[in-house]
Amino acid sequence: MNKFEKYSMSFILLICGVLYSCSDGTTCETRFIPLNDSIQLYIARYYHDKQAAISLTFDDGTNDQYVHAVSALDARNMKGTFFITGSILSEKHLSDSNRLTYKQVKEMAEKGYEIGNHTFHHTDLTSIPLDSARKEIDLNDSLIYLLTGVAPITLAFPYNARNAEVEKIALQHKTAVRMHEKALGQSDSHTTREDAIRWVDDIIKNKSWGVAMLHGIETGYDHWINPEDFYKLLDYINARPEIWVGMFKDVAAYTNEEKNATEEAVYSENKIRGIIRTRLDTALFNHPLTIVIQVSGKQVRMVDVMPDKMFEVDI
Repeated sequence: MNKFEKYSMSFILLICGVLYSCSDGTTCETRFIPLNDSIQLYIARYYHDKQAAISLTFDDGTNDQYVHAVSALDARNMKGTFFITGSILSEKHLSDSNRLTYKQVKEMAEKGYEIGNHTFHHTDLTSIPLDSARKEIDLNDSLIYLLTGVAPITLAFPYNARNAEVEKIALQHKTAVRMHEKALGQSDSHTTREDAIRWVDDIIKNKSWGVAMLHGIETGYDHWINPEDFYKLLDYINARPEIWVGMFKDVAAYTNEEKNATEEAVYSENKIRGIIRTRLDTALFNHPLTIVIQVSGKQVRMVDVMPDKMFEVDI
């Protein structure tokens, strides 16, 4: 007899199918799971039942990003993902250089920012042999681990150049690779403040996951001619409670877990007991999933549970 069979058959055992997960620019509906005539639950599409998600990602790794992006995010209690290219890092700060230093990378990781892989030489992986592409990724993984003590579990392709073969290599030991992005900047992308705000509004409207790809803030490639537009964009995102501002690795893990989730649950003695199974590698996919419980159509509880672990919720 398993952990569920010990409860009376008068209670409901529910095994649900895969729940919906929104991709960029699409809409979808929540799937409600009834436990009895009045109680139902669902796994939230995004963490803490947010309507949409945004990940702020910064490519290459520059001193400008450390000085301006990190400080701006710190001031707003936000976090982002920095996709680092190892070969452009510097052992120490050079006054005439925009290079990020080893110490700065370590400090960013210690502050809780995600340090992702952007290959060691910023190489177009589709233009070199697959063995060389693997070495580009592995070498950068090793350097990031050496600097931070944490192995990167996400990757952004230089020049966004990718094909099925390099995607397969890049996903080894990774939660996700960046497959969709919105370039935001002004010296090359010519993003106006109105463009950026419209992008955020569309993400909320479509209940989607928006991934911003940024480079320079006040200097460097695709920097903001008017940096105040970047800071106002952060303020606008931060002021929208319906948005989950999550690091790339976290949103990627959550949405993959939610997409693959099946659930076993019983209601008994004012408690819901169950487990969410994802069949994913929990060493990589271990972000808590949010369960929302409703009684007679009204939300009564919202709890975070770990995938593939038993949970118990009082009603």
